[in-house]
Amino acid sequence: MTSGKRQRISSHPGFKVLQLPYDSGRVGGRHSFSMQIYLPDERDRLQALIHELSSDTAGFLNRSAPAQEVEVGDFKVPKFKVSRKVEASDLLKDMGLERPFCFSHDFTEMVDYSEPLAVRSVLHECVVEVDEDGTMAAAATEADIMTGCSIGWEEPARVDFVADHPLLFLIREDESGIVLFAGQVVNPEL
Repeated sequence: MTSGKRQRISSHPGFKVLQLPYDSGRVGGRHSFSMQIYLPDERDRLQALIHELSSDTAGFLNRSAPAQEVEVGDFKVPKFKVSRKVEASDLLKDMGLERPFCFSHDFTEMVDYSEPLAVRSVLHECVVEVDEDGTMAAAATEADIMTGCSIGWEEPARVDFVADHPLLFLIREDESGIVLFAGQVVNPEL
């Protein structure tokens, strides 16, 4: 995908950031969203950029976000589709979420079942597709529930932006800065 229009791009030592705002019509009058593409200057520096971002996520994202539109020279962004399916039980437990995985009666407001229940597994899937028509992003989470009793079970100037090498992308809610989707494109095809 190419464009000759001014773009929201910021240049930093070792990387550039392109911000593509979505024409969301301010969903419900409250939210606006944008995609940010983080492009390292060097082809083999994506992991270093991700490491830098993860050391101070909110601060890094806020400092690197483009503040204004700039004239672009060479501008190319690949079309891509990224999907991921992951079993997330261990990740949720590592984050401190333990109670749903233990048999209890805590699910009575969610399901009409009076016996003890526990979450056996959590499957999360997300898809992000970017092309000249825009972005489609979707996510779904499914929990497998088991019944029974507990038995100890566990689970500047003109800026070129040519994204022809590995990049990181984020979809964020602009006001709060909350990241809704994040992913890497390792083999972009322009």
